[in-house]
Amino acid sequence: MKLNIKELNGEAKIWVYTSSVKINELQQKKILNLADHFLSNWESHGKSVIGTVEIIEDHFVIIAADPKGDTLCGRAVDANVRFVKEAQQVTGLNLTDRMVVVYKQNGEMLSSNFNTLKKEIQSGRVDADSVIYNPLVNSVEEFNTSFEQQPSNCWLA
Repeated sequence: MKLNIKELNGEAKIWVYTSSVKINELQQKKILNLADHFLSNWESHGKSVIGTVEIIEDHFVIIAADPKGDTLCGRAVDANVRFVKEAQQVTGLNLTDRMVVVYKQNGEMLSSNFNTLKKEIQSGRVDADSVIYNPLVNSVEEFNTSFEQQPSNCWLA
């Protein structure tokens, strides 16, 4: 079953996959087509998973699942990973490099290596009004409150 992230409860599980390059329209279409199939077949403990796949800021593939008080079984988590690997294969994108961090500065989406961006924040080269995106959020509540962060108090500082 597919829902919007805003329709899921705050405890719903979330995964953030980051692309260092802009996900173009064709790539987005391919990912969302794969997502329709993935979501209609996603199960945990023999029950359909209520979830969503969304592309945000042309750089993030967000997968969320609300197991309705239950935990997701290992097969459900494995299915999530298989979906992302398939999305990478059909689009040519790398969505699983955990060293990539995306941020917005002066209205422009930029990407950097984790260590490089951390040094740029510490040195003040990243504008104080920039937004650093936190791919480590684990729940919809964390996504709503901590996905977008200011450089002075972001997860890299």
